[in-house]
Amino acid sequence: TRELTFGPGATRDAAPPEGAVEEAWRDYYRHASDPARLNPKLMSSFLPRRYWDNLPEKGVILEAVHGAKPLLRKA
Repeated sequence: TRELTFGPGATRDAAPPEGAVEEAWRDYYRHASDPARLNPKLMSSFLPRRYWDNLPEKGVILEAVHGAKPLLRKA
């Protein structure tokens, strides 16, 4: 059996370094994206490109689009 317990909050010293969680998110997004299923037009219809500059995963999206171009040409 497992038991859930609550205690005092973590101190600032125990927190991950600045940007560590963001880098983990980018790594997850990079591995979860499937370039073969990438549809830039559909992505832009949900979130116009002018807003992409504000996304923390912007670089990963652009990498995925660039990496998918050879796959898109073959289809």
